[in-house]
Amino acid sequence: MPNAIGAIPKAGVFAAAQGTVAARNIVVDLLGGDEARFDGHGYCFLELPGELVAYVEGDFLAEPRPAVTLSEADHEQFLRKQAYERERLDAWLG
Repeated sequence: MPNAIGAIPKAGVFAAAQGTVAARNIVVDLLGGDEARFDGHGYCFLELPGELVAYVEGDFLAEPRPAVTLSEADHEQFLRKQAYERERLDAWLG
């Protein structure tokens, strides 16, 4: 999804958040209520060589610039990314 200076990373967390908004708006169309909008908040892991990962988080649609933070790439974030992936796979494939 483009913004003023780029686009939202192609990370599943953004697709999941946008899917939740879409589902909510289908319910609104059927039953009434207030529409939801994707707010651009999210996070992703930026994997680098050598089992190093940085964590990126914030409002990717903020204007005029995305308001995001980027952690130092380290092995701890690599382990955090692996744990996140395991949790998601367990939730989906249980």
